[in-house]
Amino acid sequence: MFKFLLAAALATIVNAREASVFIIDPLGHEPVRGTLTFTETEHGLHIQGQINGLVPGNHGLWVNSKGLISEGCLHTGALFNPHNSPKPIGELGSINADDKGLANVDVTTTELSLEGENDIIGRTLFVNCPTAPGGGRTACGVIGIVD
Repeated sequence: MFKFLLAAALATIVNAREASVFIIDPLGHEPVRGTLTFTETEHGLHIQGQINGLVPGNHGLWVNSKGLISEGCLHTGALFNPHNSPKPIGELGSINADDKGLANVDVTTTELSLEGENDIIGRTLFVNCPTAPGGGRTACGVIGIVD
């Protein structure tokens, strides 16, 4: 019985992982700032937070395969899609910035995780800003573990 309880407790600790990302324009051209947290839940990976400084309107929220933002958000690789699915699993849908440039993010996905083959730790999350130069990838950040 003790072994079962210990195993259940360890499984709970492993599944309670949390990550976060700080969204910025690494080149300093856009005023976008935000923090999102990623929490493993029984319903999937829950992503929530706020992003400020966006142009009002819809913006795509994506996870890309690479975590390299030293040269800006344009070198982060393709959308994260380890299984070559018709719809990449890194495509999280749209968020809407209000007339003050604030977007509240509240997304749950069963496609991504913080461990295993769909692990997003060390990958880039970015906000597609349609009016920005270079395809709109001006706000991004590298996803990391929260201790």
